[in-house]
Amino acid sequence: MVNLPGNVSSPSGPPDLVLEATKAGRGVLLGIFILLDSVRWLVRRPRLLLLGMVPALLAFALVAGVITVLIFRIRWLVDLLTPFADDWAPALQTATDIVVGAAVIAIVFALCVALFVSLSLALGGPIYQKIWEAVEVSVHGYIPVGASLGQGVRTGLRQAGSFLWRSSKNLIITTALSLIPVVGGIAAIAFSQQLAIWALSFELSGRSFGAHGLSEEDQTKIMKLNRPTTYGFGLATQLSFMIPLGAVLFMPAAIVGSAKLAHTCLAHTNLAESLAADALIEKP
Repeated sequence: MVNLPGNVSSPSGPPDLVLEATKAGRGVLLGIFILLDSVRWLVRRPRLLLLGMVPALLAFALVAGVITVLIFRIRWLVDLLTPFADDWAPALQTATDIVVGAAVIAIVFALCVALFVSLSLALGGPIYQKIWEAVEVSVHGYIPVGASLGQGVRTGLRQAGSFLWRSSKNLIITTALSLIPVVGGIAAIAFSQQLAIWALSFELSGRSFGAHGLSEEDQTKIMKLNRPTTYGFGLATQLSFMIPLGAVLFMPAAIVGSAKLAHTCLAHTNLAESLAADALIEKP
């Protein structure tokens, strides 16, 4: 688990806004560092790294076909979404097509990430359960009660379904935003990425929160208290998936990082002590 540095303030006492911005910035950097630290953790355990890449590779092969079809249909999608601009001046029409096209690309990317993560979680439930258990042992020295191969399969399928459902709702919202003339494309890009980053962090870390007896409502509250760190981790994961074959290479690290993110969030909330006291544990 990564320790959050203490607050730093100057003798003159900076305004609250500056302090909050500083804390938020450090939180985002902490989230990014969690993913990078997870890569280091896996490199020292090459067997788990290679094992974790198997479901990601299968999922990537399936999603690659969808990506190819959508890329060649972007022009058609842009024309479909911009009938209102048909009678506009050529310069304004071109600008609109560029903005809407960028929004379509952002939405397509978010959709492909959703499909990839959902398929990876569904196909790799038992494998990711094994990786998660290794993280729990390395951090706490024990595995929470109820952890098993069957639990890994159920958790993988539940996470896959939940992430796909959450992403589908986000897709509907962002597509509707992209239909707003002029500003819709920009709003859709910003909104789709924000929603995708939160959904990615939330669903991946759900295994750890659930294993420690937390409901989704509890998880939401805790992660909102650690919003910068949550977004930093989700942003780093999202960006890593944009690297060619990065999704395959970084998916195992995202699983490790999601467990570390959950531990970090719990450690930096007032609920951590009481939750730890109530947790039932089993020595390995």
